[in-house]
Amino acid sequence: MKKTILLFFLCISFFSFSQVNMQVSPLQTCDDNNDGIAVFNLQSKTSEILGNLNPSIYFVTFHETQTYAVLGFNNLPSNYTNITLNQTIFVRVVNSQTNAVETTQFSLIVNQIPIANPATLTFCGQGNPTYNLVSATTDILGGPIPPAIIVQFYTTQANAQNNINPILNPNSFSVASIPQTVFSRVEYPSSGCYSLSPVTLNVCTQPYTAPTNVIVSNITDNSAFVSWTENNALTNWEVELVPFGFPFTNVPNYFFNTNSNVQLTGLSIYNCFSIRVRSIESNYNNSPWSEITNFCLVNCENNGSCPERLDLKAFIDLNNNGSKETNEPIYNNGNFVYQINSGTSIFGYSNNGTFSIFESNPANSYNSSFAVNPNLVPYYSSTATFSNVLVPTGSGTTTYYFPITQLQAYNDLEVQIVPNANPRPGFLYTNTIIFKNNGTQNVASGTVTFAKNASVSIASISQSGTTTLPTGFSYNFTNLAPNEVRNFNVTMQVPTIPTVNLGDILTNSVTISPTSGDAFPLNNTSSISQIVVGSYDPNDKMESHGGKIATSNFSSNDYLVYTIRFENTGTANAEFIRVEDELNSLLNSNTVEVLNASHPYNFRRINNKLIWNFYNINLPPTISNPTLSQGFVQFKVKPNSGFGIGTVIPNSAEIYFDYN
Repeated sequence: MKKTILLFFLCISFFSFSQVNMQVSPLQTCDDNNDGIAVFNLQSKTSEILGNLNPSIYFVTFHETQTYAVLGFNNLPSNYTNITLNQTIFVRVVNSQTNAVETTQFSLIVNQIPIANPATLTFCGQGNPTYNLVSATTDILGGPIPPAIIVQFYTTQANAQNNINPILNPNSFSVASIPQTVFSRVEYPSSGCYSLSPVTLNVCTQPYTAPTNVIVSNITDNSAFVSWTENNALTNWEVELVPFGFPFTNVPNYFFNTNSNVQLTGLSIYNCFSIRVRSIESNYNNSPWSEITNFCLVNCENNGSCPERLDLKAFIDLNNNGSKETNEPIYNNGNFVYQINSGTSIFGYSNNGTFSIFESNPANSYNSSFAVNPNLVPYYSSTATFSNVLVPTGSGTTTYYFPITQLQAYNDLEVQIVPNANPRPGFLYTNTIIFKNNGTQNVASGTVTFAKNASVSIASISQSGTTTLPTGFSYNFTNLAPNEVRNFNVTMQVPTIPTVNLGDILTNSVTISPTSGDAFPLNNTSSISQIVVGSYDPNDKMESHGGKIATSNFSSNDYLVYTIRFENTGTANAEFIRVEDELNSLLNSNTVEVLNASHPYNFRRINNKLIWNFYNINLPPTISNPTLSQGFVQFKVKPNSGFGIGTVIPNSAEIYFDYN
């Protein structure tokens, strides 16, 4: 009997009226901490749901499922916290006079708030302090202003919150009293979500500039020699020395009052140290501290602290005289080959023109040469070798130049895509496009064309002057000089589930033209396939094909392209970073070629082991600069012959931050 009554009731209810709004707009709110969870006022949608219906007659309740709405079970509170991203709320509307029931629904959307960091501006000139508040946006945002964000400044926090009375001329803002704090409002205009951050305005209080060029040399197992440049002609100096990783608080100081060249002794209790210097005068304010310099007593190639080293540099010998001239460019398209005491060959690479070998044993002997990339052998040659090279104690840095002879001219444009983050449903992610003129003589002009995955939309492009296309965009570049490298970022919006799902593969590609007369057309196209993920580890490694390769689209001429990304999620700057990758035996280590990197590196390959050293990288932590806290390396390698359907090539990388 109860079932019969219920079915009859439902039947009567659903045909009693149909005036409830069936197209209720989404209820949106701003996420106060960008965790995807927020509180929604469900009752605020009542008027829109009822439309022209009399609110005194109709009773509205909210439910998490359609079944609950139909049956009138488990009413939700007015202030409701969503349980998933992009949740659907189901509505039950009851006519209190007829007991007729109607249902409808609407979506909950949680909008991100922008990141806004505190910033400080300091005035060091004469007269009334004037500040360019706009110059603080890089510190506030951790980088340049994206197109989707607006930044305004206000004299009070209340004005910033209410978005009233903004500072009209933030490029030249004068103040009467110092210190003073103004407030920035960083807002997504599309959603109205915003964040506030204070901008502290200071003036210089120290009459002297900081000492510069702090150099630590003659390092032994328990002492070091420190020198610096005197910028103020002062005679009293204070040196602070602390074990590496310790704060500069409550530490013994070294005081000197004659010169700026000092021997520090008795240091063997710790391995590595941080040091800073300032001038002190009894009648004046002290100068600012110098920049912090780090050094280690133990000679170690991993952190680049050894006082003796060999710097190897290859260059284009334009006049074929065997000597490096100021107008002769550095050559990076190859690698140094060296042996220690005639042992195993080690292959060294660098993207900043110098490969460094650090040595603490004066008895070791080096043989070295330079090998041009195999595909460039028709265009360049290298014959210089150095044999039985020693690194005596106290010799410091010795530079060896390897002249490269150009055999013939050629044209070559290259383009690559680098992934900066994994795509996540509902979030933004970025690809970096890097394009180069590898040719020898012609200034190049052409077009870079980007094709996006059909599921994503382009949110912003850091490069101006692009032309929108149905599948992406194009960009016409000019005057790309030989050996010049340019890049820009493409930020894309990933739709929410179920438009995409975890495990889906999103592929973006880019091409560069013209290709006519291009010596290496295979590098005119690049693509990246990324797997849609949920939460992710910022330190990761991915291959550009997205984890699976169709054998019909892969030949012996094709490469696997790996990107290793790292992020400093700690609480202090990372002074040096080491990335290691021991290649699987299924990969041909002789075909390794480094494509791109976020920072200057020193790279060695010993058999199948790859080692990148980032000396003096000073990578800030995520908590202080989310953008600059990240880095990457990208390289390509060929599989060994014999791979087929079902072949699995495992590979992993290890990342070391400082001494961790």
